[in-house]
Amino acid sequence: MMENTYGRYNYKVVQLLIQNGLYKPVKVSQSVRNKWNNGIKLSKGEVEKMFMDNPQNHKEAGFERGWTSRFDT
Repeated sequence: MMENTYGRYNYKVVQLLIQNGLYKPVKVSQSVRNKWNNGIKLSKGEVEKMFMDNPQNHKEAGFERGWTSRFDT
Protein backbone atom coordinates (compact mmCIF):
# COMPACT_ATOMS: atom_id res chain seq x y z
CA MET A 1 0.00 0.00 0.00
CA MET A 2 1.22 3.51 -0.75
CA GLU A 3 0.68 4.81 2.80
CA ASN A 4 4.02 3.47 4.03
CA THR A 5 5.93 5.18 1.23
CA TYR A 6 4.48 8.67 1.61
CA GLY A 7 3.53 8.72 5.26
CA ARG A 8 -0.01 8.10 6.43
CA TYR A 9 -1.00 11.74 6.93
CA ASN A 10 0.53 13.09 3.72
CA TYR A 11 -0.93 10.21 1.72
CA LYS A 12 -4.41 10.95 3.06
CA VAL A 13 -4.18 14.62 2.04
CA VAL A 14 -2.99 13.76 -1.48
CA GLN A 15 -5.66 11.07 -1.76
CA LEU A 16 -8.44 13.51 -0.83
CA LEU A 17 -7.19 16.14 -3.27
CA ILE A 18 -7.16 13.64 -6.14
CA GLN A 19 -10.45 11.99 -5.17
CA ASN A 20 -12.21 15.33 -5.33
CA GLY A 21 -10.47 16.59 -8.48
CA LEU A 22 -8.59 19.38 -6.72
CA TYR A 23 -5.31 17.94 -7.98
CA LYS A 24 -5.35 16.15 -11.33
CA PRO A 25 -2.42 13.96 -12.39
CA VAL A 26 -1.72 13.86 -16.12
CA LYS A 27 -2.27 10.15 -16.82
CA VAL A 28 -5.93 9.39 -16.05
CA SER A 29 -8.62 7.36 -17.78
CA GLN A 30 -11.55 8.95 -19.55
CA SER A 31 -13.89 7.54 -16.88
CA VAL A 32 -11.90 9.34 -14.17
CA ARG A 33 -11.97 12.55 -16.20
CA ASN A 34 -15.75 12.18 -16.58
CA LYS A 35 -16.20 11.70 -12.83
CA TRP A 36 -14.18 14.86 -12.08
CA ASN A 37 -16.17 16.81 -14.68
CA ASN A 38 -19.43 15.69 -13.05
CA GLY A 39 -18.30 16.30 -9.46
CA ILE A 40 -18.20 12.58 -8.58
CA LYS A 41 -15.68 11.49 -5.93
CA LEU A 42 -13.20 8.83 -7.08
CA SER A 43 -12.80 5.49 -5.32
CA LYS A 44 -9.66 4.64 -3.34
CA GLY A 45 -8.85 2.06 -6.03
CA GLU A 46 -8.94 4.70 -8.75
CA VAL A 47 -6.62 6.92 -6.70
CA GLU A 48 -4.21 4.02 -6.08
CA LYS A 49 -4.07 3.39 -9.84
CA MET A 50 -3.18 7.04 -10.41
CA PHE A 51 -0.30 6.77 -7.94
CA MET A 52 1.01 3.79 -9.88
CA ASP A 53 0.48 5.43 -13.30
CA ASN A 54 1.95 8.81 -12.25
CA PRO A 55 5.10 8.17 -10.21
CA GLN A 56 6.65 11.29 -8.74
CA ASN A 57 10.43 11.47 -8.59
CA HIS A 58 10.50 15.06 -7.36
CA LYS A 59 12.62 15.85 -4.27
CA GLU A 60 12.23 19.00 -2.19
CA ALA A 61 14.48 19.66 0.83
CA GLY A 62 12.96 18.36 4.05
CA PHE A 63 10.45 16.06 2.31
CA GLU A 64 10.50 12.46 1.15
CA ARG A 65 10.99 11.91 -2.57
CA GLY A 66 7.67 11.53 -4.35
CA TRP A 67 4.16 12.88 -3.90
CA THR A 68 4.77 14.53 -0.52
CA SER A 69 7.61 16.56 -1.99
CA ARG A 70 5.50 17.50 -5.01
CA PHE A 71 3.00 19.40 -2.88
CA ASP A 72 5.63 21.63 -1.30
CA THR A 73 6.54 23.21 -4.64
